[in-house]
Amino acid sequence: MFKVAQPLFFHVITPLHVGSGSDLGIVDLPIQREKHTGFPKIEASSLKGSFRETLEDKYSDVNDRIKVNLVFGLDASNEESEEVKAFFEQKSHTEFAGALGLTDARILLFPVKSMKGIFAWVTCAKVLQRFTIDLNLCHPPIENSNLKFSPQNTTNALCSSREVMISDKIVLEEFTFEAETNEKLKNFAKHLGDILGLPELENKC
Repeated sequence: MFKVAQPLFFHVITPLHVGSGSDLGIVDLPIQREKHTGFPKIEASSLKGSFRETLEDKYSDVNDRIKVNLVFGLDASNEESEEVKAFFEQKSHTEFAGALGLTDARILLFPVKSMKGIFAWVTCAKVLQRFTIDLNLCHPPIENSNLKFSPQNTTNALCSSREVMISDKIVLEEFTFEAETNEKLKNFAKHLGDILGLPELENKC
């Protein structure tokens, strides 16, 4: 049982391709997607492996390598030094779960070309609802109510500001939507932008 559970955010700056093998269909290198929604994701095992490899490349000291194995679990196939292996064999701990557990990385916001403002960060009610559920599962729980935004039923698109709106519409790619500003969404975008270091998020969501 993990004692601490906190959200981890990723801001993807350059194009990211997390593959799911190869295919002979229209797309020869498909990406990882959720079966039930079709949304793109990064599987937990891919994240954990990337983190581990990065730390293993960075640290060569015996004590640091021991800590890496304690965090991620001892990998018997790993080419560790004799000193590291001896540490775990001496304590009779050669098979154990790592101290770090991750869930799949799921999409929260996606940049889309906008006729006004160059681009806008878009999301949907389903994604925001699931994000709120994830925050409620954190331990200690996330008390910031500004991060728990649940849009009410509306036929219009909601915007955090008029910066991406043209009159009462928003044009994303080739699609046009009736839109209206929403103060709760603005607070959500502002606080999320503070966490991610994206102050412009407040006006582009």
